[in-house]
Amino acid sequence: MSIAGLPRGEGLAWTKPRGAIAWAAGFQPTKDAAGVRAIQLDGTMPGLRARELDRSARRDLASVLRRAELALSGVDLWIPPEHFEAGEHQDRAVAAVIDAAGLLGDVVGLVGLGSPTLCVRWPKELNGGVRAAMVAAADARGVVIADFGKGETQPPIGVGVDPATVMFAGGDAAAAASAAGDRLRAARLSDADEAGRRVVGEGRLD
Repeated sequence: MSIAGLPRGEGLAWTKPRGAIAWAAGFQPTKDAAGVRAIQLDGTMPGLRARELDRSARRDLASVLRRAELALSGVDLWIPPEHFEAGEHQDRAVAAVIDAAGLLGDVVGLVGLGSPTLCVRWPKELNGGVRAAMVAAADARGVVIADFGKGETQPPIGVGVDPATVMFAGGDAAAAASAAGDRLRAARLSDADEAGRRVVGEGRLD
């Protein structure tokens, strides 16, 4: 379960990482939904930003996940794509990706889990050197990058597909997943209609 953008409505009265993790750990299965075994953290959430977490804080995060019996699938780092283009935001955006890869490497190393996924949205046109620096940092920590943006991806970068985002753009979610083929690294279960994101089953997703 991804906690990025999860609405904090009734029963979701949490604002800090521990509350989000506890909520995911206590998610009750229904006839249509299985229990949660892994969590995708929000890399832009206060308290989970990689630059804010020193070694001690990362050990504490790993301990919280172990106690909750949750695996760590990765981190969502939804930085606006244009921030990766040349300009005043580029250095900070690139540093955030590199730092997030380091965070994932550290925490996954402490809890002994598999290869995590760092989900990003990169612009269609991204400087090759900038891309290579981020990929190298992720690869060094055993982290896979999944790009949910509109750019062309080549190994080792994977493709991410979020049906709601695809539908907002007038596309077909199934066709997008099929087009990704063996490059598909992260797939979401999300729904939407003309008014916005919806609970799965209440939107246009077939």
